[in-house]
Amino acid sequence: MTLEIINYDAPLGAERQYIVKIEDLEHYVKTLSESKIGNFKDQYEMLGSSPQKPCIAGMKPENKPKNRYPDLLPYDDSRVILQKYKNDPNSDYINASYVDGYKKGTRYICAQGPLDKTVGDFWRMVWQEDVNVIAMTANIIEHGKVIILRCILIPY
Repeated sequence: MTLEIINYDAPLGAERQYIVKIEDLEHYVKTLSESKIGNFKDQYEMLGSSPQKPCIAGMKPENKPKNRYPDLLPYDDSRVILQKYKNDPNSDYINASYVDGYKKGTRYICAQGPLDKTVGDFWRMVWQEDVNVIAMTANIIEHGKVIILRCILIPY
């Protein structure tokens, strides 16, 4: 079996896209994990760190304190927009984004772990979006600091 990576040439100034066919994925991952030349870190760094779409809402001065990390912001076209409080015109922001499912029908929400000051917004989002399952993939402690608040979920 040969590994075929398709290199689509992008317009001048844009990043090139490397696509691995699904039938080659297992072999690609195995080859990459055993490689002494390239590895997953190299692949990750190819992604770049600058936003590819506008993130204006997350950069607004009133919303900056609601972001755990200043460089990880939701794109404006896919961010979750909270229903505003009547007395607070800046209450519609949470650092969370809608993400399409594998077959597009189901949407997921990816959100940062809530900060002390955004826990209420997090639960507003859960209620507003009728979230049934919450899966957390984060360290509770990072660099000696608690970053995820513990919470108790009561089944109904």
